[in-house]
Amino acid sequence: MQGNPVETVWETNEGQFHDWLTGTSNEEVYHYWRAHFDGDLLPDRAAIDPLDIALHMSNVYLMDVLGSGGADGFRNRLFGTELVTVVGMDATGKTLAEGWPGERGIELARQHEEVVQRGEANLTRFNLFYPNREYVATQRMLLPLRYGGQSVGILMGHHHFFGAKI
Repeated sequence: MQGNPVETVWETNEGQFHDWLTGTSNEEVYHYWRAHFDGDLLPDRAAIDPLDIALHMSNVYLMDVLGSGGADGFRNRLFGTELVTVVGMDATGKTLAEGWPGERGIELARQHEEVVQRGEANLTRFNLFYPNREYVATQRMLLPLRYGGQSVGILMGHHHFFGAKI
């Protein structure tokens, strides 16, 4: 189960966004994403080569935007090995409703839907907690990607783990 977000900052809040980004593993992934913009268009999924960010792939998830809304509207296409270890399950192929039933899935869907609607990167700091496990503090970055068109079709998430409760 994920703890309540401590705070979220959007890319348009440049000062705070870059303060949070600097010195984290999110920084390299973010700059890679920004380098693949096509003018003002978000990067297309086809332009993102996982081998280019191989050192970070264990903390990455790719989530298809299915368009049905709510927790059934997002399906994990890929769920990195470090995420599997921390969460205690492989969410590959699962919707948010299947992986995080109930209120948790609904809240995660709301957070992901906001990124789709805004078409903008964000960073959220919160504590992950699961039964019989220690708290793990994380900074999750969500990056919108196009999928062959003009609108957001995939979200790329990346977690930087701090290792202690925020």
